[in-house]
Amino acid sequence: MSEYRAIYKCRMCGEEYSDSLISEYEAEKCFEKFEKGKSIYHSISGRNDIPKVKVHICKDDSLGLADFIGMRKVE
Repeated sequence: MSEYRAIYKCRMCGEEYSDSLISEYEAEKCFEKFEKGKSIYHSISGRNDIPKVKVHICKDDSLGLADFIGMRKVE
């Protein structure tokens, strides 16, 4: 079964970065929750929760908001 990384993009600095690693099954469940208007996906394990928005510390120490933009497949 494939694994996926949650990808975020900061509104302040534009940096794109990866976060939690989850299974293909959980990635599908995450999108289902977000489509229903939920603001966070609580993973089955409880260790890899995926929020729609996170605080991001930019390289210049500014604070920005990073939006969940998708899942990248991990080979």
